[in-house]
Amino acid sequence: MKLTYSLVLFLLFSVLSSKSYAQHKLVGSVADIKDLAKLHQASIALLSPKDSILVKFGRTKENGTFQIANLDTGTYKMVVSYPQYADLVKDIHVAAEDLDIGIVKLSKAALLLEEVQVNGKIPVVIKGDTIEYDAGSFKVEKDAKVEDLLKVLPGITMDGSGKIIAQGKEVKKVLLDGEEFFGDDPTLITKNIRSDMVSKVQVYEKKSDLAVRTGVDDGERTQTIDIKLKEDKKKGMFGQAVAGAGTDKYYGGKVMLNKFKGSQKIAAYGILANDGMVGLGFEDSQKYGVGGSSNVQMMDGGGIMISSSGDGSDGGWDGNYYGGGVPKAVNMGASYSDKSKDDKHKINVNFKRNQINVNNTSTYNAQNNLPERAQVDNNVTASETETQANIANLRYDYKLDSLADLTVTMGFTKSSRDNLSNSEADQRKLDGTLITRTSSKTDLNNDQDKFNVNAMLTRRFKKDRRSITFNVNANTDQNRNKTQYFSENFFQSSGDTTLIDQYKNDKLANNTYGASVTYSEPLSKRLTAAIGYAFNQN
Repeated sequence: MKLTYSLVLFLLFSVLSSKSYAQHKLVGSVADIKDLAKLHQASIALLSPKDSILVKFGRTKENGTFQIANLDTGTYKMVVSYPQYADLVKDIHVAAEDLDIGIVKLSKAALLLEEVQVNGKIPVVIKGDTIEYDAGSFKVEKDAKVEDLLKVLPGITMDGSGKIIAQGKEVKKVLLDGEEFFGDDPTLITKNIRSDMVSKVQVYEKKSDLAVRTGVDDGERTQTIDIKLKEDKKKGMFGQAVAGAGTDKYYGGKVMLNKFKGSQKIAAYGILANDGMVGLGFEDSQKYGVGGSSNVQMMDGGGIMISSSGDGSDGGWDGNYYGGGVPKAVNMGASYSDKSKDDKHKINVNFKRNQINVNNTSTYNAQNNLPERAQVDNNVTASETETQANIANLRYDYKLDSLADLTVTMGFTKSSRDNLSNSEADQRKLDGTLITRTSSKTDLNNDQDKFNVNAMLTRRFKKDRRSITFNVNANTDQNRNKTQYFSENFFQSSGDTTLIDQYKNDKLANNTYGASVTYSEPLSKRLTAAIGYAFNQN
């Protein structure tokens, strides 16, 4: 028996060892065939020779070199690509050691000997700072959504809450054909656009509007995924509707409608459910829910301290539903975007209304064995919470001429949160004799109105990177909190009863106005000077 275990362990160790040492790397460089100029940001893709499925990919550094690590022993189809050069395909074999293929020479005009120009689709192409995936090269199930496609793309991951990580950075924007769709909510694209409608998926760090207009990099970056639709999918109407019902009067339903016609995109959705579905997917219970918490704490001297969690953007509601109680969701939204044929006018408008009602009852019973006595603590708490948020956003872009652009953005949020909580608690001896009894009632009300507007005008000059930009903005934030707290405490030993009845009313207002002007002037091919002045008032 001992010999058997030794043999098994030896074989297992051998297998693991062989696998760990079977990882190798591919190194080389890419250059122009004529002058051997190093090609920066050339893409290298390694495909399976059987089905052309992407295995690994990388790109060259500034000196033209590249390195692809963690390769298993075997044969690969290597595809090397660079803009305005012929794509190159070459079979390579990774044996028992690292493989150095030397200099890969690309030609602008002729095919290389023993190599073939690629006319088919390449799964991944790196164009400068943009990684482009060919959607048709990755297999997904029939009727899969964009989120299913993203999950199989190398370098992209998605967790259960819908957060997307691309190339190690969290994705903040998901665009549809380069335009925002329902504002900054990526789930309305990832959960409702079918994957078979997608032609390309692009991943890049989006520059700020100011940097795009002036050509001067201000360092601001937003990790972005751009979903490119197939041409024949840019027109027509499509959508989905799902409904269900169960025992104990539970129900859930959602509907999503889309109408595309060229650059014009119209969409609307609605959700009505009390079965825990508060988002656009049945599995997604962490979008558009009611979250955060409120706490009333008694202070020395009879005062009260009220605290609440949440970022305050939606009246103390952080956008999450944490699973307490049974939520009833009534959510809806609509979006419209279009641009003129000459690209002078571009507009994007979206509206969302989210409402969650939650009833929650909790019971707590515990026996505490204290040094002086043992006692039983009992507590029953019932709460009702209603949260509402109405959110509207608008963006309008106007190209005055070939050298001037105007962008106006507006946003409005009106939200409220009402929470009514009743609690009954007592402490008793093990024989049931009352020690203390407490009853309390808390009524919390929060209303918040937020509005912002921003206008940016950029005038470029004939000299490249010379420009002047004017920016004005205004923001208002009105927050109102009302809290009423009542409690009655009875002490059996003394027969005393204490009463607390307090009311608190807070009003907070924050208004901000600002303006700025920025002028940029090129000093050389790579250097640009920028000078500006900004004014802000609260």
